[in-house]
Amino acid sequence: MKTKIIGALLFIFSILTTYVYANPVDSVELTDFDTSTVTVSGSAEEYSAGKEIFILFTSLDTPEGNNGMYSYEDSYIYQTTADENGKYQLSFSFDGKKGEYYTYVTNMQKAYGPFKFIPKDEVIAFVDSMTKGNIPENRIFEELKEYSNSLGCNVEYFTDSKSQDYLVRKLISKRNTITAQTIKNFVNEAGQELRFFDELKKTSTVAAVNTVIQKYKTVIAIDLSEYDTISTSRKNNVCRLLMNKSDNDAIYGSIENFNSELSAMIKSSTEQGGGGNSGGTGGSGPRLPDTSLRNDEVSNSNNENIFSDITDEFAWARDAISALYRDKVISGNEHGKFEPEKNVTRAQFIKMMALAFGFDSSEIKLAFNDVSANDWFYPYVAGAYAKGIVTGISKEQFGANDNITRQDMAVMVYRAMNSPKVNSDKIMFNDYTDISSYAKDAVGCMVSTGIINGFENNEFLPNSFATRAQAAKIIYKAKGVMAQ
Repeated sequence: MKTKIIGALLFIFSILTTYVYANPVDSVELTDFDTSTVTVSGSAEEYSAGKEIFILFTSLDTPEGNNGMYSYEDSYIYQTTADENGKYQLSFSFDGKKGEYYTYVTNMQKAYGPFKFIPKDEVIAFVDSMTKGNIPENRIFEELKEYSNSLGCNVEYFTDSKSQDYLVRKLISKRNTITAQTIKNFVNEAGQELRFFDELKKTSTVAAVNTVIQKYKTVIAIDLSEYDTISTSRKNNVCRLLMNKSDNDAIYGSIENFNSELSAMIKSSTEQGGGGNSGGTGGSGPRLPDTSLRNDEVSNSNNENIFSDITDEFAWARDAISALYRDKVISGNEHGKFEPEKNVTRAQFIKMMALAFGFDSSEIKLAFNDVSANDWFYPYVAGAYAKGIVTGISKEQFGANDNITRQDMAVMVYRAMNSPKVNSDKIMFNDYTDISSYAKDAVGCMVSTGIINGFENNEFLPNSFATRAQAAKIIYKAKGVMAQ
């Protein structure tokens, strides 16, 4: 519910804030550019199930004035309720004026914010001007920072000139593909690439280098097509070369530079005979018994292990893969391979869910311009859409062929389980703030019920792409929980 604040309502709100709680707002972010949807989420121990929560979204940073009786032109009040764990989430389509807005919640003393809102037309004009090269390079970051809230971009990681220059170079290189709807993806990619480089620079052992590479290989566009095929001893040689790179080496200039240098190192290692006695294990990095799945229809095998590429490295997912294969939920390729590390698309994951959980397909008409009634996945997407399990990445796009992220996979399974209420207050990852507000309850539920886990360094990596092995594991575990 939205109402322009008049004096009486603001007076009521000032009374509501008499008894002060700790800051109950976790985030205020733009979650859908096309509809200008803003989502406010948070919690407070004092909030009981069903408690009415009033949210004040105002252009003023303090609701004070003549005896509490005010009429603010640019103030809005919304109402929602808390769940049994004291959590709430409210999304609203915002059509206010350009400016900075602050968020107050019932019994909250200090404002959360500011949230800089800029109307959609002006935001689109900014992105269009940037992609056409009309904004000087030395002004791009400052301009982007000004528009970041209204684009749904998180630019907090870019704190120094070096990281800011990196982001600007990436945006310039992607000018032909950037839109107001997609720019946040490129900003996120740049941040992840810098995290990858920063972690590489801090490594001091061969094993640590390989662990960082494996950690980020589904997060950013690292080309490991050659690296994954060489022997452990040769990998150790390559990791040793990476470990000895200086912090200012050109290899850290872009992910393209890294891929090129990595390929050269691999060839160099081959010419040297690849030998090496190695220090470190050259292992595959942390593996998690959790999420992600993929559906490239496949042939079968009568082997006990079913698929020849499910080696001991994937022992944590072997039972799940075998069980789902027997249930005709998954299959392998024409060579009898499962391809456990291959990424999964949104459409593939939805079909896997439909086959595993048994929800009906549907022939309802979908309005997405990238989903046709002739597509193999149409009935599964339609069925999931009809049940409220999935939505599009925008009003016009479903993103059927986009790789699915770990957090979106968790959300889909969570909805398929009818969004059970689970106390996730103690679920804390080091990258908890990277989890989008719409996915936090889902991730909490998945972890609380043992369906998914994080990596060994206590990170969830919400924006990493899910793999087939991870997908099989989450489907298998979710089926077990739902059967209880």
